Amino acid sequence: YIPYYICEYPGYASCGEPAFYLDQYYNTERTTHEFRLNTDMDRRLRLLVGVFYDDTENIERGDWTYPATIEQGFAPNAPIPGATSSNPNARIPGVAFFNDFTRTKEELSFFGELYFDITDSLTATVGARRYDIEIGLNGSSNFANRDWGSGDLNWGRNVDEVLEGASPADLSDTILKFNLQWDINDDIMVYGTWSEGYRPGGFNRNGGSSKVPGVGPFVPDFYQSDEVTNMEFGWKMSLLNQALRFNGSIYRVEWEAMQIGVLDFDISNLTFIDNVSDAEINGLEIDAAWLPTDNLSLFANLSFNDTELTDVPANIVGLESEGSPLALAPELQYVLRGRYDWALSENSGAFAQLVYQYTDDQISSIVSGASFNMDSYSTWDATLGYSRDNWTITLFGENLSDERATLFISNEDDIVKTTPNRPRTYGLRLSYRY
Repeated sequence: YIPYYICEYPGYASCGEPAFYLDQYYNTERTTHEFRLNTDMDRRLRLLVGVFYDDTENIERGDWTYPATIEQGFAPNAPIPGATSSNPNARIPGVAFFNDFTRTKEELSFFGELYFDITDSLTATVGARRYDIEIGLNGSSNFANRDWGSGDLNWGRNVDEVLEGASPADLSDTILKFNLQWDINDDIMVYGTWSEGYRPGGFNRNGGSSKVPGVGPFVPDFYQSDEVTNMEFGWKMSLLNQALRFNGSIYRVEWEAMQIGVLDFDISNLTFIDNVSDAEINGLEIDAAWLPTDNLSLFANLSFNDTELTDVPANIVGLESEGSPLALAPELQYVLRGRYDWALSENSGAFAQLVYQYTDDQISSIVSGASFNMDSYSTWDATLGYSRDNWTITLFGENLSDERATLFISNEDDIVKTTPNRPRTYGLRLSYRY
């Protein structure tokens, strides 16, 4: 893209030095209010109602300065007439390209939950939330040009003009929740929940762009809200005279019009958000802790998730096929931890701990051009410590087997970059508890 900014047309007759620097500015102003009203929670029938208000404004500016544009005789750069500008001033010489965007969000929501004790041990809950959201995007991106004596120097994208009549957009809906909780006894509770959730839609600042101007696929101007329906059965247990804690849940999530960030250079050189597919998640989570003796503690956390894309629209290109797993969703993950504590005197003690972690293989993205396989991995950590009064000294070792795992892979900026885990690490930690 460098010749696009600092070369002459046609045929790139001459080009300037490609060096540049970026000056970015971000500012967020947010005002929120929430009011809740509860009835007497000791009654058999209880009610919670409330109202929530959120007014947010995000301003983002970025000035790309190419000093060579001054030598090349590029015209001064300034905001596009008629576009919303948080900085209405002409830019300093050399600013060949800039963004100036303002995003707004105003939300008013009403919510409530009704609790009813069917019996002393069985409670039903019904909840609802009504939201009305207004989302807007204004501003422009502009670039300077050589003045060849003809033509319009106001090059760029006036979002106010492109989204006229569409921004701001109004979003409204009502989501529901149903829950049934059974306290079998003082040590065992089970529950079932059916609930809905959502993320609001929004605008892409690069909407309408494509790799070949006028030829699709295109970046959408607007992406819709995505919605989830969650069905969950869970339990909480305290057993063996409270020596064993065993909590867990089995769930199913149906995800409609899933929003994801897409970086596909066959469409655009900028990341955009789109509703790409429906998806399903079927999973299990376990959280357990056991104290077999006064000194020994054993812990286990496990999650199993079977995820898949279920409905990829025909007009969506460059996406993994139906039946593919979701990104960054390993099928199996678990952590096993054992800790032994022993007293050395009335005010001193020691401890030793061993931790094993496992993460299954996964993919980095459901966008085909950005999807990379990441292998499963496991690590061992260990600590040995001594404490006296308020002081604690700990010798620790992390990733003792020196496993070289890949945590993430991306091809942003058209360069494949890998994020690894930390290599084998040893250390000594001294802490004081106030």
